[in-house]
Amino acid sequence: MCCLEQPIYTCQFNAGKSIYETPVKCDFIVHHPVKHPECLIIESKWQESSGSVDEKYPYTVLNIKEKLGYPSIIVLDGGGYKPGAEAWLRMQVGGNLLHVFNMMEFQKWSNSDAL
Repeated sequence: MCCLEQPIYTCQFNAGKSIYETPVKCDFIVHHPVKHPECLIIESKWQESSGSVDEKYPYTVLNIKEKLGYPSIIVLDGGGYKPGAEAWLRMQVGGNLLHVFNMMEFQKWSNSDAL
């Protein structure tokens, strides 16, 4: 990726191929020439009521760890995921998956000059 000498970001960036070899778009990608020279993917997962978003967590984690070559974080919010899903997701941190945050944690992290 050719980047400018200034911080930039975009949303719905084509980040590569998924574990199914189909195109995968990330929610956001950030480039900062000093803090994130290799870029940083931010995946956001909102689930206000019970549904299937937490069943998509393993797919997201596998894509981050095995297919996409970018350091990444996941931001969760809404409180509608199944019990244990957040704990499982947080246990997956490692490799290219740098952090799993809820919205308040993400705000604190981003305000700490991390982005």
